[in-house]
Amino acid sequence: MNDLATTTATQQQAPTRKADLRSDRPGGAMLPSTFEEAWRLSEALAKGGGDMIPKHFQGNVGAVFAAIQRGAELGFAPMASMQQIAVINGRPSIWGDALPALVLRAGHRLDEVVEGEGDKAVATATVTRGDTGHQITRTFSMADAKKAGLAGKQGPWQQYPKRMLQMRARGFAVRDGCADVLLGLSVVEEVRDAPQMRDVTPASAAQKMQAIASAGTADPAPADDQIDDHGAQNDATRETTDDHRQADPGETAKEPSEPTGDEIEAARSRGFESFDLGVPLAATPPEYADFPALTKAWKAGWNEGEKAAKAG
Repeated sequence: MNDLATTTATQQQAPTRKADLRSDRPGGAMLPSTFEEAWRLSEALAKGGGDMIPKHFQGNVGAVFAAIQRGAELGFAPMASMQQIAVINGRPSIWGDALPALVLRAGHRLDEVVEGEGDKAVATATVTRGDTGHQITRTFSMADAKKAGLAGKQGPWQQYPKRMLQMRARGFAVRDGCADVLLGLSVVEEVRDAPQMRDVTPASAAQKMQAIASAGTADPAPADDQIDDHGAQNDATRETTDDHRQADPGETAKEPSEPTGDEIEAARSRGFESFDLGVPLAATPPEYADFPALTKAWKAGWNEGEKAAKAG
């Protein structure tokens, strides 16, 4: 039986322009319209927002300002900007669960389906643009996951493989079909699985000589242009990441590292936002299954959202 997860937006007619997101903010969110207003709001949140904002924003006016500005480009209110956008591996990214909201708000439609079982599972996501009616379909199969080294990976890829296939197909479809919605923002679930890149910029002659002197080497290694064809590497090879290099047969795969402080805080913020969206406390994100710290942070954020709602 197919697993079907469909998100639709009923449209009487294709919109000719995006809706004004300022007019339908729940609760009348405060939206700055000038640099001075944005900076004053950033100062107020950074210095007096307390536990209502993620810890890495507390006391950091510049970071709050940057988050508000980046979120405004996506149509987020200031508080949502700090809760829906997380910095993963140094890259501002958006949670995959927020993608459908952005797509629907822009007047488009997103349909998703996961078919097959086990190694034959395939997720398909289709974006139908509300302005042109054009459809963009992307798939991600278990075969693709194996090729990318994701299948069987500790964490949600073991516990919820179909869900992860769905999230990948969704990310590809939305990024390719709604580039005007994401504006180049990455997707958290993709960035977390991406291999860490290393600096492959060729060292200058001075840097090479300094390294040789520090190592106490008598004879410097030949310059790149002196290496013969048997030892040379072309430019494309120099840009290869560590994950694409030949693995050492005796080297064992490293276990996933524990969540960072930023990731834990992002999980707490996500829980807070989930309460506002009506997500039940029991619906902990499946990708947190093997990370108790993230699960605990998500539930703590959800509870904070409930307390804030009662206090308000």
